[in-house]
Amino acid sequence: MVKKPRLFIALCTLPALILTIVFMIVPMVNAIYLSFTSSTALSVGFNSKFVFLDNYKYMFQDKDFLQALFNTLKLMLVIPAVTIFLSLVFAFILTQGQLKEKSFYRTVFFFPSIVSMTVVGIVWSFVFNPTRGILNHMLDLFHLSTWKHAWLGEGKTALWCIGAALVWQAIGYYMVMDVASIDGISQEVYEAASIDGATGVVEEGKERLVKTPWYDYEIPFSEAAEFGTRKVIRDHSTVGIVMTTDGSIGELPRDSYRAAEKTAIDELKKIGKPFVVVVNSKSPASKTASDCVDEIKKSYDTEAVSIDCEKLTLADVNRTLELLLNSFPINGMEFYFDKWIETLPDDNEIKQAMVECAGQLLEKITYIKDFNKDALKVENKYIEDIRSEPIDMADGIIRFNFKVDDSHYYDMLSSLAGEKIENEYELIKLIKEYAKEKDGLSRYTAAIDTVRQKGYGVVSPARDEISISEPEVIKNGGRYGVKIKAESPSYHMIKVNIGTEIAPIVGSEEQANDLKKYIDENTKNGDAWDINIFGKTIEQLVDDGIRTKLAMMNDDCQTKLMDTMQKVVNDNSGGLICLII
Repeated sequence: MVKKPRLFIALCTLPALILTIVFMIVPMVNAIYLSFTSSTALSVGFNSKFVFLDNYKYMFQDKDFLQALFNTLKLMLVIPAVTIFLSLVFAFILTQGQLKEKSFYRTVFFFPSIVSMTVVGIVWSFVFNPTRGILNHMLDLFHLSTWKHAWLGEGKTALWCIGAALVWQAIGYYMVMDVASIDGISQEVYEAASIDGATGVVEEGKERLVKTPWYDYEIPFSEAAEFGTRKVIRDHSTVGIVMTTDGSIGELPRDSYRAAEKTAIDELKKIGKPFVVVVNSKSPASKTASDCVDEIKKSYDTEAVSIDCEKLTLADVNRTLELLLNSFPINGMEFYFDKWIETLPDDNEIKQAMVECAGQLLEKITYIKDFNKDALKVENKYIEDIRSEPIDMADGIIRFNFKVDDSHYYDMLSSLAGEKIENEYELIKLIKEYAKEKDGLSRYTAAIDTVRQKGYGVVSPARDEISISEPEVIKNGGRYGVKIKAESPSYHMIKVNIGTEIAPIVGSEEQANDLKKYIDENTKNGDAWDINIFGKTIEQLVDDGIRTKLAMMNDDCQTKLMDTMQKVVNDNSGGLICLII
């Protein structure tokens, strides 16, 4: 192994570099310099003068030089084209043909490339010799003697004879390079090129069989191509770009692509992968391309765009990717509305309207392309406006905000409060009133809780309810003092269990038992309150009994009870209470 590769390479190339400089570059530079002097072939460097462009002016005024230059230009235009064309033809024959002696022919064709121009000239001089030349001799054999010429002696033919010699020498060199390039093409490329209308699919009148990684045996080429394409679509792709054409690309018409186009699109739709159809056209803005795009959109309900893939631009790529993103499905929708709507019961009309509106949006929007201003137009008397945030492409979720007219909010408050509320002013006023009432009722709430627990509760007086009399001087024995009386209302609550009974008389014992059985059966099946007895329900009969008992507490009884409680509270001593009724 070479320890210093750079030094080794330099030493290897140095001799060639020196020879090139000495025998090519230096003479060429010297010749260019001499062209600007008066030097001739016999007096190079002797008494030469710098004449600048005089030699070139003289040269371009020489008719012989101009004719020679014209002939050279003709050879430069014709010979490369003919050489490249013939080299490709011979390379194709050697690589694609069934020739057994490929190596021999390759060597024979390449041999002239290594022969010097002197040898080439001598060989072709014998070919074009007017008396002993092979070309004229062959014309005699085929009875074409009238075509015989002194090929190199006539101005019309001499130039093209030289061109033929040059083509013969160079054709092998280019053919070898073409053969190497063709041999480097993978067989998979040839198989991929074997589409509808291409050659190579049919062999001996039958569809060509190929080996695949999916089967142990050979299968028809079309089946393998279809299976492989479906495999790529299903297992090895995230998104899809379906390439088709309007018929302006290549020699195949538009109809040749329809079957494959439909199969690919149906497969992508079946598995639900996002995709876009690209119509390759030489004239993307033409009516033909536009009609093709409209046809695809209408037939397959998908995104499509026409571009010239040969002249692809960044704008074309961005437009294609934008349409591809629009084909992605919506992963989710989130709906937001005012918090007060969440407090409403599920059967509320406003809340049901929100749910109905959300359902309409779910039906309209499936893909990102469906999300537009028209999709947000929903007819609903409660929804004033629907606003949405930009789609987050990272999660594919759309977030909607429902705006409900404020009048519905105040209608809801009015229903809850039992008072008409039309604006914020009335709402705040009502809240203040309720807050004030709440402070006063809090004392009663505590007393009611005590009544429920113990059967007796008292509402203590507030400070503003206590009245204080004028102080007066009093005498207690031999001493004096000042007496101040205070008086305040107190509210006493007593739990009294009201007892009532229902005792309908029906007649015999048997009838009474039937009534009891009737009541028991209906009690098991439902609420006993709705059982009907003699035209009234049990609820009505119990309510009548309770009302009768309460009606017995007339005003006189209530006054006496109040006086009694007042005496008990003020004159109670040591917990001893005596009531005389």
